[in-house]
Amino acid sequence: MDDTAEFNQKIDKLELEIFTRLPESLRLISKTHFTPVRIAQLAAEWLTEDGPKKILDIGAGSGKFCIAGAMENESFFYGIEHRESLVDIANTMIESFGLKNAKVLHQNILEVILLYLLLFF
Repeated sequence: MDDTAEFNQKIDKLELEIFTRLPESLRLISKTHFTPVRIAQLAAEWLTEDGPKKILDIGAGSGKFCIAGAMENESFFYGIEHRESLVDIANTMIESFGLKNAKVLHQNILEVILLYLLLFF
């Protein structure tokens, strides 16, 4: 098997693993609303090409970007999501993959921005 075929098979496997861990209600919308693994890993690679970083995914949803990035990278992937039910799903999936470099937080991004603006004023 050549490198491209092996890469595609690996991506397809992770895409399926994430898909099967989603609740049925999210599976129905996953192709439309969630970042494909291939794109998430490419973005993570691009963002960290000069070394590990702390990366923030705003509107993390089910945590798919954080999961895909953390699986291929030493960087730490934080997600911010305002829907608590999605935060629970994301962190459950992160734990099920045994990832130590990803976490999704239940927060409104505007509150996070205001918090840091107030601290640095």
